[in-house]
Amino acid sequence: MNALRLGAVVQGLLIWDLTGSVLSLGVIAAVVALPMMIVNVFGGVLADRFEARNILGGSSLVGATLLVTLGVLDLNGIVEPWHVVTIAILSGLVAGADQPSLQ
Repeated sequence: MNALRLGAVVQGLLIWDLTGSVLSLGVIAAVVALPMMIVNVFGGVLADRFEARNILGGSSLVGATLLVTLGVLDLNGIVEPWHVVTIAILSGLVAGADQPSLQ
């Protein structure tokens, strides 16, 4: 989960750097929040069926992988706004799946 929280900051800073648009910051926030809300229901089912530490460990691994991917794209100078949006959507899905396990 920590990787996903860090990702929210990184994605916002990166999209601002790429576009300079406040609207793009809002789009990033929305594309993280919407999948998170939708998948949260299914995350409850996961939390009931599997151990919380396995879910949280897996989600942290996926979140870190997403951030590393974004970092590699940025370091190579090939990152584009659609990369950031795609990774933000995936981050929202992962966050929605693991949030019920935190309780």
